[in-house]
Amino acid sequence: MLIIFTQWSMFLFFSINLFFSSIVCLDSKLLIKRPLTFMNHTNINICKNFSMEHSVDKHMNKETKFQVFSEIMDDSNDEAFYYPDDDGKLILTGIEVHVQLASPFKAFCSCRSIASPVTKLNVSKNPDVYKTGPAKSRKKVYDGFKKVLDDIVRNYKPVVSISKTHYDTEAPLNVEEYIKWFYESKEFTEHEDVDEKTLNDLLLNENQYTCAGCRGEVGTLPYISPMSFLYAVGVCKVLDCKIANKVSFDRKCYEYFDLPKGYQVTQTLNPLGRDGHIDLSTGKVVRVSKVQFEEDTARRVENNPENLDFNRSGVALAEIVTAACELTRSEILETCRTIYERVVFNGLSNGNRFRGNFRFDINLSRPDGTNRIEVKNLNSFAVINKSVKNYDPEKEYKYKSEEREESSALSKLMSRQDAEGRGESVLEKIKNIFTSVLKDVRNRDKYAPLGTTMKWDKEHGLRAMRHKLSSASYGNYFEVNIPVLYQSDELIKRITDCLPEQLDSLDKFVAQYPGVKRELLKEVYKHNSWVKYYERLCSELDPQVAASHFVNLLLPVVKATNKPLMPPQRFAELIKLVLDHRVNLSDVEDAMPALLDHGGSFEDYFGGRNLLLHSLKRTRELIDDFLKEHPLDPKKSRNSDYVTKVTSELVRSTGSKISYQFVREYVTKLLNE
Repeated sequence: MLIIFTQWSMFLFFSINLFFSSIVCLDSKLLIKRPLTFMNHTNINICKNFSMEHSVDKHMNKETKFQVFSEIMDDSNDEAFYYPDDDGKLILTGIEVHVQLASPFKAFCSCRSIASPVTKLNVSKNPDVYKTGPAKSRKKVYDGFKKVLDDIVRNYKPVVSISKTHYDTEAPLNVEEYIKWFYESKEFTEHEDVDEKTLNDLLLNENQYTCAGCRGEVGTLPYISPMSFLYAVGVCKVLDCKIANKVSFDRKCYEYFDLPKGYQVTQTLNPLGRDGHIDLSTGKVVRVSKVQFEEDTARRVENNPENLDFNRSGVALAEIVTAACELTRSEILETCRTIYERVVFNGLSNGNRFRGNFRFDINLSRPDGTNRIEVKNLNSFAVINKSVKNYDPEKEYKYKSEEREESSALSKLMSRQDAEGRGESVLEKIKNIFTSVLKDVRNRDKYAPLGTTMKWDKEHGLRAMRHKLSSASYGNYFEVNIPVLYQSDELIKRITDCLPEQLDSLDKFVAQYPGVKRELLKEVYKHNSWVKYYERLCSELDPQVAASHFVNLLLPVVKATNKPLMPPQRFAELIKLVLDHRVNLSDVEDAMPALLDHGGSFEDYFGGRNLLLHSLKRTRELIDDFLKEHPLDPKKSRNSDYVTKVTSELVRSTGSKISYQFVREYVTKLLNE
């Protein structure tokens, strides 16, 4: 009797789940077929009469014209990059990162991706190393991946002839065979890399880059975009993951308004990458447990939350998950920043966090795993810093549905009552039945809350959104519509060889410069772009001099002003003026904010302000003339105050037109002879 009841319960559970997902999908289909309202302008046909002048949207940072890396502040100058006031407290932390891959294609169809690789900067003003470096890397990666795919299409001889309707789900299919079929089939539509202006235009056109699969319409089947798949393999490589030879996909089933088909194609059961690691500057190692290739969801239209923009639906994602580890706040930030830089500087994502290219979910709890919270969708290192700082392990975080001020759009949709007030809707009844099944005693542990899902609110801090359930609460089922693929080690190497050179570990970096203080190099190492900048400085200056002035002179001004770095050759030219005693270091420090914007000669800049010093030849002549009238007292050679007094008097006698440092060294040398 118990067996029959169990079988009936399972049948009821899956039947209700399937029926409920179908209803949600149907209702969302009807919803997008209705006229959409953009900024109070209703369009009968989606996007055909859409005016770019009305495209003011939070997704686009409330600007019609915008730049790829310029929202709020430059990625290099985010205030939380620099780990302020770390209290040293350890927090059990797990990090999930959702990375929109810089592929021209979506993940499981041939639609154009709004995260397409930006390889040319034609909008940014005065692009510096932070922008040009990643753009060049994206170009290199895109061209490399395209060459790999073109070579397979031209030269690979398939063992079997396949068609989409005759996949063998039991035996893996060579990735090369699948690629050749894909590019020779009617499924393929060509898309290329883009420049800044083109990407801006893509983001302004809502619901234009979609298909039946993106919109979750019944009867459509997914198929892997080979180009997007190669980008996901690249992410596994830069995080030092073991890359799976056998690749399969599954459906993660859950209910949410921006997921109308009721499931997400992902790799929960068999991730593409496993067992990666991130070495922190503190010596700790954060393990990357898995990297999954999956699809993004739709985006809620800002001014009409019951409508969706399906341009984002299906965009290729790499979900990066770290294993739980005790970290301080600065180490959490360093982990996030390291993941960001490895992916972006290797050309695998555009990296614009404020457009959704990077979204961080931070899981925090006590060392024993209790009092767990998950802060969702953080797109700023500054906000990550504030969220972690706001977390108090001693405070109990619990979600209470009655205290929630606003329900989700899906809840509003399902709780609609007709004008005659006839009670709950059909969808509401289905939801209640479904919920009662989930509360069955045998499922209680699976659906018991593990913690609280929260969001960051700048006015209220951490705010509870809903209960956090275990991964077992999702229905994860093998995706039979996508073939199981096999990629050889040789193919993986061909893919990963397209990536730029990797940044060495901190110890290797320090070993390259044995005469430079480790503390200085540790600061330089915090950013991939800083390492490259420093390497170029060392071609012009002594490594110790370059490190000292870069860390102590240039970086503090860049952090304080949010301005880009000046070109390394220019900074080296400025430091040489100090080393040649043509300007005082103190005057350079005072002028640094203005010098970041100065495009002319540094000698003209200081000369025009009467700050340029005499040449060393003239300086020696002035010193000798002064000392003829004021001879040195050799008995006071070890008296530091005496040296300071003589130096100050000598500099004042010339109208402060000679280098204080040079004079002091010169006087000290004469006294010691």
